[in-house]
Parts: sequence; structure tokens; C-alpha cells
Amino acid sequence: MSARDVLDATAEVLPALEVLDSRISNWEIGLVDTVADNASCALAVLGTGVPPGGIDLAAEQMVFEAGGTVQTAYGTAVLGHPAESVACLVRILDSFGEGVRAGDLVLAGAWAAAVDLLPGAAVKASFGALGSVSLSMGAGEARSRV
Repeated sequence: MSARDVLDATAEVLPALEVLDSRISNWEIGLVDTVADNASCALAVLGTGVPPGGIDLAAEQMVFEAGGTVQTAYGTAVLGHPAESVACLVRILDSFGEGVRAGDLVLAGAWAAAVDLLPGAAVKASFGALGSVSLSMGAGEARSRV
């Protein structure tokens, strides 16, 4: 399975924000803890899907705005190309007799570092040709990371 195979099998790509949460106090968490905590994933916020044809995902720039800070990154931050990350996942799953099925949602990987998502905060990620996605935390909601 190659990145090209992944792109050929992909109906659409979506801008997304992954919200992390952990049962580990103060995010004093290592790799073993992350695995035991089910990768600390709480939810994903998804934007509108677009067909991947004609979009160079590796060259796409993301602008991530959160709590007054701005990070920029490119799709190359994910194993050189987001589709390569998914191809790697598929090869690993195949070694266990598993795979990705039509309709499955696959998060290819982070384009930027996680930041604290504080109550009342707004977060936005703009991905050029892929569009943008955003979320706002209510003032009374628990602290997470995005």
C-alpha cells in the first residue's frame, strides 16, 4: 500500500481538529500512558469534505489559531505526506489481518503541536484548498487539549 494507493481509494479529505483529553493529571503523560489512555482522543471536529484530486496535501499550508497564538505548518509534517501516514497505518493493520474499510474516518496525524484548550477559548484551523474548521469551548466546560 502506497500513498498513491491511499489517494486513489480516498473519496474525500476533510479539515479536522482533534480534541485530546486525558485521565492523567496535569498532562504528565508518557507514551505508555497515552496508549493506556486510548491515545487521549476525546473527539474530532470535522469540516466539509473535498475530493483529493488536484490537491497536493503535502504542500497545503495550515494556519492554526488558538488562544491568541498562531502556528503554521504544512502537510509534510505528517510523515512527509498525510497519505503516507495512512498507507503506513494500512500496512500495519494488514499485518494483523485487518484494514480500513470504505466509509471509515482516518485521522492522518497532527500538522501542529497540541495546545491547551481553555474554557471560553476559540480555535480555528485553515487548510487552504481543504477549507477550515473551528470550535469554541463554553465557559463552563472542562480543560482539554487541541
